[in-house]
Amino acid sequence: MRGLDGVELNAEWGDAAYAYLGVAVPSFPNFYCMYGPGTNAVNGASIVYNSECQMRYIMDCIDMVLAAGVGSAVVRKDVCDDYNRRSAEQLKTMVYTHPAVASYYKNAAGSAPTLYAWRIVDYWKWTNRPNPDDYQLRT
Repeated sequence: MRGLDGVELNAEWGDAAYAYLGVAVPSFPNFYCMYGPGTNAVNGASIVYNSECQMRYIMDCIDMVLAAGVGSAVVRKDVCDDYNRRSAEQLKTMVYTHPAVASYYKNAAGSAPTLYAWRIVDYWKWTNRPNPDDYQLRT
């Protein structure tokens, strides 16, 4: 998978995959993930619930592109970075990232980029509608 300027997704992610809301990745226009990074709901949520939130959000992103009459949308890097910074900070308060816990979901740095850090109601609110300000709409 290659994005803008030929950036390769596997090189960009390494062992710390990230995405805004687990769905959109900077430099990859019109690329949307289902069950993407940071959406493994270990805190009592359902993969079906998360998938429904993600699919609605993705469809609304596509509608946003069509309504604007542009060719693509790409999430802004600063928006994605802020979301993932807050996620990592929240995960530090949870048992999953405690130094004494060894698990397959930790990467080489000891972080857990695959896990979802908040309540399921928060995910519903954040994915209810895409905010056009979070995206660069491109012709």
